[in-house]
Amino acid sequence: MKNKIFLYLLLILSIILPVSYVIAETSPNSVAATVNGKKIYVKDLDATLSRNPAMAMYWSAAQKNPKLINRMRRFALDKEIEKQLLLTAAIESKSIEPAVLKQKVDEFLAQYG
Repeated sequence: MKNKIFLYLLLILSIILPVSYVIAETSPNSVAATVNGKKIYVKDLDATLSRNPAMAMYWSAAQKNPKLINRMRRFALDKEIEKQLLLTAAIESKSIEPAVLKQKVDEFLAQYG
């Protein structure tokens, strides 16, 4: 199981490094990354940043600074990839009941968007 997660993390690094440099230049409908077949769109990252109370003020101020937009999108992308990998690992390990997993994911999403 740990080997599988390690491989996922290596894969993520190979995706994130090239993506992080072009993410500020892309349109909202562009795919920022694909994790286990699920596409993560730039517009979803932007929505996450604008609705998260802790980030919304900075996101609003960042609109005139492409470098800051890039950093914030990369942060949101890292968190989304991490969330997807943890969700996949939990499902594959079958160490948690699906109903409990769904409840925990819903709680996480309510707190962090």
